[in-house]
Order: sequence, then C-alpha cells, then structure tokens
Amino acid sequence: MLLYYITENFMTLMILAALIVALVVNRNAQIPAARYFGIAIALLLLTTIANTAADWSAGDTPVPFFTSDIGHIIRIRTFSTAVGYIVLPVIVMLEVVITSPRQGRYKPLLVIPAVINALIYASALFGSRAAFWISKTNKWYRGPWGYSIYFAMLFYVFMLALFSIIYFKSENVNRSALVFLIVVQSVLVAIFEYTDILPNMTDAIVALGMLEYYFYLSVIYQNEMRELIAEKELHLTKQRMLLLRNQIQPHFIFNSLSVIRSLTKRDTRAAVSSIDSFSDYLKAHIYFIQDDELISFEKELGHVKAYLALVQADSMRNLEIIYDLNATDFMIPPLTLEPIVENAIKHGISMAGGTITIATNEDDEAVRITVSDSGNSDGGLTEKESERLGIGIENTRTRLQMQCNGTLDMNLEGEGAVVTITIPKS
Repeated sequence: MLLYYITENFMTLMILAALIVALVVNRNAQIPAARYFGIAIALLLLTTIANTAADWSAGDTPVPFFTSDIGHIIRIRTFSTAVGYIVLPVIVMLEVVITSPRQGRYKPLLVIPAVINALIYASALFGSRAAFWISKTNKWYRGPWGYSIYFAMLFYVFMLALFSIIYFKSENVNRSALVFLIVVQSVLVAIFEYTDILPNMTDAIVALGMLEYYFYLSVIYQNEMRELIAEKELHLTKQRMLLLRNQIQPHFIFNSLSVIRSLTKRDTRAAVSSIDSFSDYLKAHIYFIQDDELISFEKELGHVKAYLALVQADSMRNLEIIYDLNATDFMIPPLTLEPIVENAIKHGISMAGGTITIATNEDDEAVRITVSDSGNSDGGLTEKESERLGIGIENTRTRLQMQCNGTLDMNLEGEGAVVTITIPKS
C-alpha cells in the first residue's frame, strides 16, 4: 500500500520534498508568509492520503483493501472523499493569501468560499446527500450542492488573476508574471482533469505553484537583505563623514600649531616630539576614517597618547593621565576611545587642569573600557557644547554597535563623567 501511495503521488511528493528542504534551509530567514507554506504542505499531504484512500475504497486499484466489509469500505470512502474535497480549496485559499498584497484589508473574506464548501461536504459525514453520497453498491453520486468545490476553486483562481493585475499596475511586473503563471497552471489542470486528458495532476500542480512562489519570495528576501546591507553601509559612510567633521576640529589644529610654534623658540626637542604627535594624530584620523576593520586596542591607545601629548605640550594645562590597564589584547573600532578622551578633556575638566583615568577590565563575556574625569569646576556646558558632546557620543555608540555589537554608557552623576564601553567577546 505504501509503495502504491508513493507511485500514485510521486510528483507531488517530490515537489513537496523540495519545498520542505527549502523551508528547512531558510528556517532562520524572515521569508514572508513562511508559516503558511508549512500549513499548506501538511494539508496537501493530507489530501494525497485521502485521495489514495478514496481510490482504494472505490475498488479502482489493484491493491487489495484491508477489509471486505462493504459497509466499512463505504464509510471509509465517504470520509476520505469528504476530506479531499474539503482540504483542496483550503490549500488554494492559502496560496491566494500568500500571494495577496500585504496591504490587503479583505483577507479574512477569502476564507468564506472554503468554509461554505467545507460545511457542504462535511454534511456527507452525517448522512446528508447535499454534496455527494455513495450507494450500497459503492457507487459515487454527486448531490445538488456538490459543485461548491468548483465555485470555490473558480473564486480563488479569479482572485489570483486579480492580484496579478494589481501587481502589474503597481509596476511589480515580476510578481505579476509569476502569479499569472500560477493562474494559467490552475486553469489548465482543471481543464485536463475534467476532460480526463491528464487526470490526478491537481495535487502536483498545487504543490508546484507553492514551490514557485516560495522561491520567488526567497529572491525578494535576498534583495531586501542586500538593500538593508547597502543602507547600513551608506549609514556607516555618513557616520564616517560626521566623525571626520566633528573630530578633526580646526580650533584644535590651530592651537596645536600655535603650541608647536612656541616650542620651536624655547625647546627644539619638545617641538620635534610635538610635530611627530601632530602627524600621528592627523594620520590616524584621515587613514582610519576610510577603514571599516577593527584595530587592536594598543593601536587605538597609541592614537590617544598622540592626542594627549599635544594637549600636554600646552603649558596652560595641568593635565594628569592615569592608566589602569588590566586588559589590552582585544580589538576595537578605530577612533572609538580617542573622541571620548577628547570630550573628557574639552568638557569634563577645567582649563586649569584635572585628572583623566583610562581603565580596562575583562570577564568571561566582555571587555570594558572606562574613561572618567575629575570634573569641571568652571560650571556647566553651554548649549552648543552639549549638542556637540551628544553628537560625538551618539556617533561613537552607533559605530560600536554596527562594527562589534558593542555598547556605550555615559554617567554624568557626581562631579565628573564616566563613560563605559562594553565589547562582547563573542
């Protein structure tokens, strides 16, 4: 019996197997309407079983049935026939729901023909002859309401054709062509089934339509993912430009050149060292602004030290830097730590000076970098300074999240500020 079931439904089973494999392979992808495909596959398998049972109980197959009791055979044939006629419109209805426009407000109305047909054919299970009945000699007869399945199927084919027109008018020609192909296949199989040219092909064509549309949705999903990646890359490019505009500030460059000019008159060695630090500072900003790759923390720390060397070369500032580095062997997005230290100096401490502490720690899950300052005794930030500080912090937070799933938290309670960067080890 199993072998006969497989041979009679071979094409349907092979197409469904391909669809099942595709669903399993893409189980983590957000393919639109994927849940409907699983339901449709289960219902179509149920239909093939019901149709095969109906053929066995009709005595149209060479496979011996497991009972010779004619009453029992008639009951089995009635049940399997009713199930087959009930389930098939439901499968096509799901196909219509899958292919219908997402913004469609009348999707609940699509179930009405399938429900009416189901009620009519289910009545046969209770002795009604409205849909069909089977005589005591095991002959099948259609009842006066037995054509409900054809009206239901015609309704769903019409809806498929309507959706193809909608897609064509909305310039979604590819989707329109595919839905139109499914319509043509449905009409042809109905004609061939009715004229006995190609009988027993309805299930296979329904499965084929499901497979065709699923692969179409998979292509749409891949295109959406590519567009999302392109959008993120564009956003990251904008962030780079914002970083370049906000981090390479003309006033700092002019101030550094002024300090270097002053040093050349009284301390040539310090002037040369400052020129080297200034060169490293500019190269870091200009080179790494064009690079997406993570760099070592030690390299980023080198950029910070180049910046701090320029700040400390200014004799007007009394700046103390404390390093408490318990972890250094990890990667970080370039120009992540330096703008935080720069904000701490510009906004966190007074012109007279103060203390900046840079600390690192790690546990089994993440590495944490903490930048804290001793506080600003000159008063609060101006509105413009607060805006610039917010832009710089948000920019750094965005790049951390996009490049290494890191987070940035800022605590302004107390006299000073504490900024904590968390980078997951995973």
